[in-house]
Amino acid sequence: MKRIMILFAAILFFSVSASAQIEGRVTDAKGKGVSKVTITATGADGTVASTTTTDEDGEYALDELAAGTYKVTAKATAAFQPVIRENVDVVEDETTTLDIALDAALVEPAPRPTPKSADTAQSKVLDTAMSSLERGFGSGDVEAIVAGIGADEKVMLEFPGLVDQRGSFGRDQAAYLLDGLFNKVGPTGFERVSVRAVRAEGQYEIGARWTCEDTTTKRRSDRDLYITLRLKDEKWSIVSIRSR
Repeated sequence: MKRIMILFAAILFFSVSASAQIEGRVTDAKGKGVSKVTITATGADGTVASTTTTDEDGEYALDELAAGTYKVTAKATAAFQPVIRENVDVVEDETTTLDIALDAALVEPAPRPTPKSADTAQSKVLDTAMSSLERGFGSGDVEAIVAGIGADEKVMLEFPGLVDQRGSFGRDQAAYLLDGLFNKVGPTGFERVSVRAVRAEGQYEIGARWTCEDTTTKRRSDRDLYITLRLKDEKWSIVSIRSR
């Protein structure tokens, strides 16, 4: 009797196992077979029933499966998204065909680019120029202003009601004119009001409020300054300074 029971159990075991399979082909978005993709069949209880990898043509076969319902997963390289197929029914002694198409891996948006080094450098040059102009027109430092005039450059200067001369001046001439200006009116303040890029590449128009005091009458007045700067090769230069 005991021998009969063992034989019956053996027959029952082999009758419910190793009798079915899942096979198919794994392809990319263009329909080309993808090799070395790991295919796994997991039973309803979470136990891995079978696993394999695709061949060079993307084909695979999960053998020796018992009849039932499985979850089939396909995991490829990082170039593809993993695929999960739920509720794949397998019938005893039959082959279930399951083809799988892989989607390309999601690409995270590229980080927003930081300002280019050229833009950053230009911003620093503009800050340097403004610091010099604020020091020059705020305290009467002529050298701080003419630092923005190259040896072979000329700058348009115009201070109506304060200085009779106006026109284009080289560095030394500009220094002489500004020195005379500051002897007549003592600068007491400089406030930047606006900065605007103009059409010419690398040029900026600066609007500022300049406060000065007549050295004779001690009377203070506010004047508008319009300054055009040129920024090039990490250097700044003055194109024109006009007072209103």
